Amino acid sequence: EKLRNSMNEIGELSISLEYLKTLSLPFERIYIVENLQTGLAFNDLPGSMVIMGLGYSVDLLQEVQLLQDKSIYYWGDIDTDGFAILNRLRNYFSQTKSLLMDEKTLLEHKNLW
Repeated sequence: EKLRNSMNEIGELSISLEYLKTLSLPFERIYIVENLQTGLAFNDLPGSMVIMGLGYSVDLLQEVQLLQDKSIYYWGDIDTDGFAILNRLRNYFSQTKSLLMDEKTLLEHKNLW
């Protein structure tokens, strides 16, 4: 209950998968990012949670009930691994949408290839 009442005060929090499975928190949006650095760069987003740095371990999230009825956004690298991880995530949570993982974004950054 204390955690629930202090949601606006939570910054970075590291919890076990088993504990995450037991939580029921009032988040509306879940952002899942491939890399830890990307997650650490997020600004505070009211009503949102960021899960970061799992890479291919997104499979671990399939049993997390908290994610079942939330809006989920995935932001990974625009490479075969990033798209494979997105595909895995969509197998568990079909509502998942990708961020900045499209042809337009890729072509706008052609100088970085």
